Amino acid sequence: MKRAGACLIWLLLVCALPGFAAAQDTHEHQFVIETETPASCLEEGARVSRCACGETKTEVLPALGHDFALTWTVDREPTCHQTGLKSRHCTRCDAVTDLLSIRQTNHDFTVVTVEPTCTTPGCRHLTCKICGDEMTDNVTPALGHDPGLWVVEREAGCETEGLRSRSCKRCGEPMESLPIAPTGHAWRDTVTPPTCTEQGYTLHVCRACGAEKKDRFVKATGHTFADDGLVTKEPTCTEKGERRLICTVCGQPQTKAIPALGHQYSAVPTVDRAPTCTAKGEQSFHCLRCGARRDVTPLERTEHSPQLSDVAPTCTKAGAAGRLVCRVCGKQLDPGTVVPAYGHNYIRTGVEKQPTCTAQGSETLTCTRCGSAKTQALPALGHQYAESFTVDRPSTCTAQGEQSRHCLRCGKRTDVTAVPKAPHQAAYDVVTPPTCTKAGKSSGAHCAVCGKVLADAGTIPPTGHDPVATEIYSRPTCTAAGRALGCCRTCGAQQEMTLPPLGHSFESDWTIDKQPTCTAKGEQSHHCLRCGKRADVTPLERTPHTVVTDRAKKATCTRDGRTEGCRCSVCGKVLQAQTVIKAPGHKLKTTRTPATAKQNGKLVKTCLRCGKVVSKEKIPRVKSCALSKTRFAYDGKRKTPAVEIRDKKGALLREKRDYTLRYEKGRKQFGVWSVTVVFRRNYSGEKTLRFQIVPRSPVGLDAAQTPTSVTLSWEKVKGATGYAVYERIGRQYKKLCETEGLFVRLKNRASGQRCRFAVCALRALPDGRVLRSDPSAEKLTATKPAPLTLSVSRSAGCAVLRWNNAGDCEYEIWCAPKKNGRFLCIGTTRGTSFTAGPYPRGTRACFKVKACVRSDTGTLSTQISDVRQIWL
Repeated sequence: MKRAGACLIWLLLVCALPGFAAAQDTHEHQFVIETETPASCLEEGARVSRCACGETKTEVLPALGHDFALTWTVDREPTCHQTGLKSRHCTRCDAVTDLLSIRQTNHDFTVVTVEPTCTTPGCRHLTCKICGDEMTDNVTPALGHDPGLWVVEREAGCETEGLRSRSCKRCGEPMESLPIAPTGHAWRDTVTPPTCTEQGYTLHVCRACGAEKKDRFVKATGHTFADDGLVTKEPTCTEKGERRLICTVCGQPQTKAIPALGHQYSAVPTVDRAPTCTAKGEQSFHCLRCGARRDVTPLERTEHSPQLSDVAPTCTKAGAAGRLVCRVCGKQLDPGTVVPAYGHNYIRTGVEKQPTCTAQGSETLTCTRCGSAKTQALPALGHQYAESFTVDRPSTCTAQGEQSRHCLRCGKRTDVTAVPKAPHQAAYDVVTPPTCTKAGKSSGAHCAVCGKVLADAGTIPPTGHDPVATEIYSRPTCTAAGRALGCCRTCGAQQEMTLPPLGHSFESDWTIDKQPTCTAKGEQSHHCLRCGKRADVTPLERTPHTVVTDRAKKATCTRDGRTEGCRCSVCGKVLQAQTVIKAPGHKLKTTRTPATAKQNGKLVKTCLRCGKVVSKEKIPRVKSCALSKTRFAYDGKRKTPAVEIRDKKGALLREKRDYTLRYEKGRKQFGVWSVTVVFRRNYSGEKTLRFQIVPRSPVGLDAAQTPTSVTLSWEKVKGATGYAVYERIGRQYKKLCETEGLFVRLKNRASGQRCRFAVCALRALPDGRVLRSDPSAEKLTATKPAPLTLSVSRSAGCAVLRWNNAGDCEYEIWCAPKKNGRFLCIGTTRGTSFTAGPYPRGTRACFKVKACVRSDTGTLSTQISDVRQIWL
């Protein structure tokens, strides 16, 4: 269309020129394709062409027919329950041929085995990976409960029943429980003798439950004080002191005053305040004990101490050289020599206002010494015109334009110059076409802007008649002419006309006269559409093989696959052999579920290709998490206890791999400190463990005994705020008392009683908690046996000795010929009587009894009676 329009415009312009010759009556058509409807597989197409003179021509495009692909297309994939479909598709449309079915696939089951428990049966659960079908088989019955050993849940008491039970070994389900009968009290008697202020009694304590009851009370004995005592408050120069007397039996204190000492002044005076150049001093005599002063005397002021102090000059102020001042009070002693000021040294540090073409600017100057600033003016820049011209007003075909040079900074103009007029813009007039018998008019031209005529219109001669057959007398054929009545297409005038031979109209596409096969050639030619004559007979090469595809089998992780192959379905020739694709093996992905202290975790390894669970590994839960040591004795050093963590199977977890440790800062002083365990990788969560820094255990525990008391003493422990005293009874410690001192007196104890004591150091914390050290080494001791009253009588030449019960002790009987003679041990007994002899008549014998409380390691305490003499 664009080409035809261009030809028409060119023709009209040529006709408008002077001396243009008259147009010829006939011309040769030059057809250009105007529209084209392409043919499809089943429908014909059409092609419409048009000449510049307006003549059109229509050509029929024959249908293309289907072009089926040689390869198969899978229309529906096969599944476990349904066959698939495949066919060959037309490459141009949606038509299909050779529709075949594909055999359905087999189930691919995933097997999960459920083990039987005590109450639920086991089975094997199958799930198809492709379609999701499920089934269950291999059902095994429940195992039933398996009773375990009896476990004592609650011990029986002296008066209360106990409880025992047993559970299933596998699932832990309780199965049976039975009561345990009470055991009854097992009394142990302890005699507590009277003290100075408290009565004595017999204490009955149950060895099992600790129940107590008292009876057999004895009155208090009263205090017994010694002459000397302990100084509790030392006397000073002006204040009295105090002395504490302690009862020898119960330790009850009594206070006695000590007179004041009086002042003791030194023989040499002490300077209390040294004199300076501005103030007087002071001296006096001091007491050697309390520091009290007497005979206070003033000291005269000292001379000034000169020191050189120069003053450096600045930009605006003068300085001084050789100036002297006192180094003590700072007073000026000599002004020195004046040094003149330097003056300012300014440099440019910033622009406050930029200068323009016509206006001044300003800048800031700063002194490099003192930093003072000032402002000064910057001169105007002046205009800077561009070298090239700028069009201010464009020119037209009727008026001139204007151009000038502009300032690059402010835009002011200079060298204003005129721009010449522009040429006319031609526009063409409408064309009057000619008819069969009348002439037409060609196009003229004028300016589209101002309307000026640029070219006059010309004359176009008549076109003449263009007849077309309306009634055919004899039709033309491919080789013979015909006759018909003609009618002008333009004006409708009629006249007889001769129809020229049509000539052969051969198809543009080839017609296959003989189909080729994969084993023999074929033949094709162009056929005339009217008479069927053949032309351009051409042999056709043998066709390609009819390919049947041997479907490829994709390799899985564990099974080999095959590539796609093909063969001819006609002659059976193998065109592409299938090759084996080896199984690549599983590509594993590990999914980790961390274990905690309450539940197990797991590691599941799944193939990324096939989705199969290759392995499942249980991560045992954390069973124990403990510090290697939870108590440390204070020594001023930082404590860092190790941490031991084990899982349910007893395996030891590794630091930095399974967990990290975060210790609390400090860990040197007394207190409770924390260690935070942060689990990682196969384990999750946090756990805080705590340990204590406590005082050291007391050492040097010693004991002093009386028949009714034990006085314990020990060495001081650094940092301790108190001490707790314990007595071991059986396998347990019983707390007796707490004290802030280094000794304690334990009263109201039975005579000759063995006892074991230990002492713990205490440290009170600001939050109210009390830290307790480990017990000291045990001190095995015993109270002294009660005073012995010995009586001796004669019986058949023997001496019969009797004495009172002094406690849980052993008695040694000693004998000598006289009171100041050498005593020998003649026997031992645990009773309160002994018979010595027989002796010859007239023998004098002296006896005494020694009560001893012993242990496996030696004698703990003793008591000796008075000597008794008898004649036999």
